[in-house]
Amino acid sequence: MIQNMARLLPRVTTMRTLRYSSYYLLTKLSLLMGILIFCLTLLLSVGHYHNYIHLRMNTYHDMLNVIKNIYLLELVVKSERQLTSLSALLDKTDIENGQSAINHTWPIVHKIKMEADHYIYFYNAQTGNIDSYPEWKRPDDFDPVTRPWYALIEQPTDKPSWIGPYPEFGSDKPVISLGQTILSADGRTLGVLLVDMSLDSIHCVMERVSGGLDVAIFMRSKENNEMISVINESLLKIEHIIPNDNSVALSGLTQGALILYSLPYLPWEIGLYIPAHRFRQAFMNELVIQVLPVTAITLITFLGILFLLKIFYQELRLVEKEVRRLGKAAQPHSVALPFSSWFVEKSLKALNKKHQSQYQTLRRDPLTRVLNRRAFDQDKKVLLTTNQSYALILIDIDHFKHINDNLGHQFGDTVLCRIAELIASVVGEDHTYRIGGDEFACIVPADVKHLESTLNKIQHCASHQQWRETECQITLSMGAAMGPDEPTTLFQQADAALYQSKHMGRNCWHLSADQADNQTPQ
Repeated sequence: MIQNMARLLPRVTTMRTLRYSSYYLLTKLSLLMGILIFCLTLLLSVGHYHNYIHLRMNTYHDMLNVIKNIYLLELVVKSERQLTSLSALLDKTDIENGQSAINHTWPIVHKIKMEADHYIYFYNAQTGNIDSYPEWKRPDDFDPVTRPWYALIEQPTDKPSWIGPYPEFGSDKPVISLGQTILSADGRTLGVLLVDMSLDSIHCVMERVSGGLDVAIFMRSKENNEMISVINESLLKIEHIIPNDNSVALSGLTQGALILYSLPYLPWEIGLYIPAHRFRQAFMNELVIQVLPVTAITLITFLGILFLLKIFYQELRLVEKEVRRLGKAAQPHSVALPFSSWFVEKSLKALNKKHQSQYQTLRRDPLTRVLNRRAFDQDKKVLLTTNQSYALILIDIDHFKHINDNLGHQFGDTVLCRIAELIASVVGEDHTYRIGGDEFACIVPADVKHLESTLNKIQHCASHQQWRETECQITLSMGAAMGPDEPTTLFQQADAALYQSKHMGRNCWHLSADQADNQTPQ
């Protein structure tokens, strides 16, 4: 023992020499690993931020498409439908004779649009009269020549045109109108037919779709960029911004992003502006979600490693001291550390306990909790060292594949567990093995009569087992052989008896050929 301790002393000295250099090396590696993790986390945050912006921009594009292709288009189509219906139903003869253009169809056509506060007008170019529905009382100071729609009188075609936006007479409320010049059969201008559309409806549509988001939605003229309607106008800062830019994830941090669509049915554009602070907020959220927790965890881990290394090296010094003390001892004795240790004494005890636990775990089937094939093979070898009378029983569940296929693998697992529990209750848990999918084995000390009684009891319990999960009957086929004998030979004999049980229609048991003469038919 003293000589062995003496051989350890140079190794202990070498360990002490390497201890300090490895300490600093591990410290540097931990620091570099922390920096690397931080950089990777930052890159991950940037990637998540880019994906988030991409998803949000797609949402904003969809929002504008909903306004453009559903709400606004519906308003435009209704106005065009009204104008077309009114134009087709006008009595041009009455108009030429100076009579009113209103007929019984105007109230019906007016209901095409659900808004009750819109008007239908006809201006008679010959008389200067204005017919309207609902009825509108013409003010004394109203001069049609000054109205924007009056330019249609000079238009040589009867193609419908959008006019506006322009202030409504008397209220300065912004409106737009769809107008059409009405021509006689010989091409003379009879007047102008107008269907108005309040910008309040468009404004309400954009406000409803925006859902209270701090983004600006606007509609403007293509010709002069004049704003027609704006939601959150205070946020709108679109000078020098490239619309529909694909690199908004980066540029949006400083100037925001602009989405712009042209309206195919109106000479206008509809746009949505996302201010820069939303991009910065999204980026900071990703940093908070990704970088800060990882940085904190990395820092705590780094400090924890340093702390554990310090404790480890303190215990290593104590081990060196103990090894030296043992090396100087006059009498050899078992090594017992005179201190409480994290990494030596407790670890060794835990390792030994874990080894015992793992050894037992390795011998257990994880599903049925009976002994497994490993334990069966190990215990078979023990049979060679005994001269006692014992029996080897092989058991198969009849038609188990049919059970799995028709009743499901979950029920199949239940069957395996219940059958294993049933067999263990008859022969004992330490004598029950699951050696295959639906195959079980038992090694029991027994004579022929006791063996027959055991087989009958197992078969009776299995066939009378009640299954709450489904109405079925689970039966077993069994084969048995008596020892002592060479384990491989005994297994072959039991397997042949099992095959005979299957051949005879299952739900029965047979003994091996050596015991067949004494077997009671089952």
